Amino acid sequence: MRTKLKEIIIAILMLITVSQGDHAADLKLELLKKLCPVEPVREGNGHVCLVCPDFTDFAGEDYDKFMIVQIIEGSFLSGKKAKFVGYFGCEPRIRHYGGYFLLTEDERLLVDEEREYLGICRKIAGKNQDLLECRGGDTLKGRPNWWKVLCKVKEDGSLTCKKGKIKEKGK
Repeated sequence: MRTKLKEIIIAILMLITVSQGDHAADLKLELLKKLCPVEPVREGNGHVCLVCPDFTDFAGEDYDKFMIVQIIEGSFLSGKKAKFVGYFGCEPRIRHYGGYFLLTEDERLLVDEEREYLGICRKIAGKNQDLLECRGGDTLKGRPNWWKVLCKVKEDGSLTCKKGKIKEKGK
């Protein structure tokens, strides 16, 4: 069941990757080449890393695939530009099989120890600092669990989020 769910999630993420255009695909591949300990391979309409990067929980393992789901550019660090990068793979279920990190203008990687995959995010423009609104979900014991979070990025790359559940239609 776990493997089947993960395969479905990967297929959906690959569709999202395709819909984001060539520029986004180029950025993802460029970043994947920097992070991946081996040469990334083409899978579907995107690229994956077949060995988990150093900052992931399964670093160095080759039984899982690492893929960059999205890159959002914004002023997330007190007015400084940074890229919010959501990824999938190489993390345990407790992190929803993925996570995020921030890449600063000077190419520093800010990885939060408590990172967890937040779903698909979008930037919300703020006066002094941009925020992130993310939606995601999973199934626990066969029951869907959908969430929506609004997050602010702290200077160390960690997030402060207000989380809420999304009501299912018809309930």
